Amino acid sequence: MDKETGLEVIKLLLQVIYADDVVTDEERVAIDGVADRVAGEPGRELIRAVVDRGGRLPPPNMGMLAAHRMAVLKEVARLGAIDGVHRDELDLVAVIGGMLR
Repeated sequence: MDKETGLEVIKLLLQVIYADDVVTDEERVAIDGVADRVAGEPGRELIRAVVDRGGRLPPPNMGMLAAHRMAVLKEVARLGAIDGVHRDELDLVAVIGGMLR
């Protein structure tokens, strides 16, 4: 996955961690790790802008992410389960899976 696609993954994962309106310390550490792996500094900066500075959630490019459906769904599921499995996060994973077809 290239860095541009990785940045779109981070945008999507930000939607996931805000699904229950609470960003836990565990989620923050996990999304930072994903950003390091798939998007580099632009991903970390986006996370800081949204989580630390209260910026708005940018919409991900679902068309771009659809080409990487399995990898994206793995990242979504992994991050969604960091603070335990919650119904709203499971629902979001299902919706995302449908959108990536």
